[in-house]
Amino acid sequence: LQDCPANQTCKGYAGKRFSASMNNLSFVRPSMSILETHYRNLTTTSSYSSDFPEKPPNAFDYTGVNPLTENMNTEFGTKLLVVPYGTKLEIVLQDTSFLNVENHPIHVHGHNFFVVGRGFGNFDAAKDPKHYNVVDPPERNTVAVPMGGWAAIRINADN
Repeated sequence: LQDCPANQTCKGYAGKRFSASMNNLSFVRPSMSILETHYRNLTTTSSYSSDFPEKPPNAFDYTGVNPLTENMNTEFGTKLLVVPYGTKLEIVLQDTSFLNVENHPIHVHGHNFFVVGRGFGNFDAAKDPKHYNVVDPPERNTVAVPMGGWAAIRINADN
């Protein structure tokens, strides 16, 4: 959610407007594509930064009854997570009950990943990884994050 701009009426929760975000950051499309900026060696003068947050800045009960009572204003920016080629990443996708509790498909174009775990409720970094399937996890390009739950994927950054 984002505060409603001055002199506008927004129909979101508490008079705010809806804004998609990941780790409380809403993506702003730059004037030049990120890859073009890289190939032209314009990274020092570009409109993006490499400080994408690894976790949400403010933890809360993501699947609670009414998480919207908190101030959830997202930050706007073009922030990247830059990793060395071949890095093995684990990404936990947490469903929230902001608008509607539902299964949410997440798709990665042109790349596969391994679904190592899923569960209901809030992901617990101390407990849940102990139950991962790291022996023969399914390889997919889409995962359904369960309604009111989470899915953990592992991906090799090689493209």
